[in-house]
Amino acid sequence: MKIARRWLTSVLLLCWAGWVLPSPLCAGSILQINLDGTNPVNLVSNISGSLVELDLDLPDNKMYWMTSVGIFNANLNGSNVQEILPVGPLSTLGKDDMIITPSLIVWTENGNIFRANLDGTNKQEIFQASTSAGAATSLAYDSVNGLLYWYGRNDPNSVNDGHGIVRSMNLDGSNTKNLIDSGLGTITYGFAVSDSLNRMYLGGHMSMHYASLDGSGLTTLPLTPFYDGTIRIDEANAQIYYRDDVDFQGSERANLDGSGLQVVYQGPVSGFQIDPQNNTIFLLSSGGGSVPEPSSLVIGATGALVLIGYGCWRRSRDRQIACNRGLPS
Repeated sequence: MKIARRWLTSVLLLCWAGWVLPSPLCAGSILQINLDGTNPVNLVSNISGSLVELDLDLPDNKMYWMTSVGIFNANLNGSNVQEILPVGPLSTLGKDDMIITPSLIVWTENGNIFRANLDGTNKQEIFQASTSAGAATSLAYDSVNGLLYWYGRNDPNSVNDGHGIVRSMNLDGSNTKNLIDSGLGTITYGFAVSDSLNRMYLGGHMSMHYASLDGSGLTTLPLTPFYDGTIRIDEANAQIYYRDDVDFQGSERANLDGSGLQVVYQGPVSGFQIDPQNNTIFLLSSGGGSVPEPSSLVIGATGALVLIGYGCWRRSRDRQIACNRGLPS
């Protein structure tokens, strides 16, 4: 049992670090499911590297995703996969993010914020992390007002010190406004904004909050995901979707006030985006895909063991992190 556990841990660590060639044990995938979690379809397979986030460019029929290897895109049906541009090392702050605006890719690298054209050209740094400015870990875009919002930490050098902060700025990095400087914990994860609802949703360790877009009225929701790494707002149906990474691995949804919690998808998820108009969710899955080939029984069984080992390892690791930070585990 000890040998098997060590083997699983070794494979998982290598996969997480992106050191193993793409294989059913390590590769990620992109799935399309209905908003209620039914009808899963595997769109893209054998995605290598540590998975970060996924977003959609619906007018151009494209999806984009970020890994430790780079930023990629493909058609919404999974065809024509292309690497757009490489990215720097993943953050030591626990999270990076990527979003798509009508004309730009915007992403974080170790607390800094970058932008580029949708074809990957003209890369620019628009925010540099510092002890005075803080560090960005999550991004959101207000398409009505053309504003970039970011959620992060006031201490760019440590995951153990400091507290969460929220800022807004123009897409060129100008006109930064301080929105929230207190009331948030050290760990900063999922983030989403909605102009029509005048709300932002913020995730943390075993907590989720919302506030007005000006940062006022910070309120705690009755939701306690261990780490809600991605949050999406379904304005039409007045619901929020989020993923949980540790105790429950998968995606869930609830009403805007946190009531009516439902499981949408169960399995490792590194990022996702919703398309309510077409009743679909696009999932960036770190489990090698939830729609195995019919002839892959042995591979599927091995993958299941790896996923179990992955869950145990992540649960143990994150509880230890929580313990070290003095957080409840």
